[in-house]
Amino acid sequence: MNALRATGMTVRYGGVQAVADVDLELHPHKLVGLIGPNGAGKTSLIDAVTGFTSASGRVFLGDRDITRSRPDQRARAGLMRTWQSADLFEDLTVRENLLVSAHHPSVWQALVEFASGRPPRHSGIDRALELMDLRDLAERRADELTEGQRKLVAVARSLAPVPSVLCLDEPAAGLDAVESRELGKRLRRVLDTGIALLLIDHDMDLVMSVCDELVVLDFGRVIARGTPEAIRNDPDVLSAYLGASSAAATATPQDGAEDDGGLNG
Repeated sequence: MNALRATGMTVRYGGVQAVADVDLELHPHKLVGLIGPNGAGKTSLIDAVTGFTSASGRVFLGDRDITRSRPDQRARAGLMRTWQSADLFEDLTVRENLLVSAHHPSVWQALVEFASGRPPRHSGIDRALELMDLRDLAERRADELTEGQRKLVAVARSLAPVPSVLCLDEPAAGLDAVESRELGKRLRRVLDTGIALLLIDHDMDLVMSVCDELVVLDFGRVIARGTPEAIRNDPDVLSAYLGASSAAATATPQDGAEDDGGLNG
């Protein structure tokens, strides 16, 4: 059974069509990479699937139609996401940051917890700390962490509610090569729990090494699907990336051009 199925996803911003009739399927224990040049519509697709932007099409989480559900309802149903920036509660510990995401008590439960003075326990928090190798940092404040550690906490925060699907938007941005490889190992470990993962990232070494399947967008449309090996040599994909690289090569640093990465890392 699909963990998530999205059909006919189309996103428009005014007269601009950012995503055009995209179908997407995610399965338990599988990691799908969503790649493409800058402006291809990758984040817009995640925004649409998770309910953060208006879109046409339908979204199913398992057998449940969540097309009309709000983002918070989709999250409670098991569809979580990360954001490009790892915004944490700086004055809270790592564990407390995860607790904010995982624990949603009723008014009565909150009163009992407040009166007892004991912090609530949530099994998903301990599992998320374990999966991201953050147990030794659990009581460290967020403002004491390195950028690499913050990115891991951001992923763990989305794992704490024990979702069935997690969409990751550039979790390796700002990480060095060693940190990126370690992130990849931890993501593969997450798959063992049965979760389905969708990964957007410009680190092609990471994407090619950890993903089971790749979906390639260009100008909002799917131009290729397949294994990393197949995608690496796909002529349409090479054309899309070489076009992006050629345009970037003509820009000076003052132009604000971004390096989108090559298929060979």
